[in-house]
Amino acid sequence: MSELSGRVVELESELRRLSGEVSTDQLTLADFDALMEGWQAVTIALNSLSRSMGMKDVYPFVLSQPVRDKLRFVHDVIANSAKPVSREMPAKATLLSAPEPDFGRS
Repeated sequence: MSELSGRVVELESELRRLSGEVSTDQLTLADFDALMEGWQAVTIALNSLSRSMGMKDVYPFVLSQPVRDKLRFVHDVIANSAKPVSREMPAKATLLSAPEPDFGRS
């Protein structure tokens, strides 16, 4: 088996292993750590595929801990700001009538 064929088999095995771990379920997207694990799996698969074709990495970056912390902050702000919107019409406001000003007419 050639080096390229061996790498393709290895890549297929890795993709099969990762496919069971990556979820697009809305509930798991709320979990930042699951998002990061999913992103890491995608970048590994993309880079492996690119390398198997003799090309450079598609995503040649490593997310440092300070970058992950900033991404977690942004994720949490967005997740916590999402609130359900009520579709009910607000009750009609009752207008209170105020006495008319006198303006010195008395």
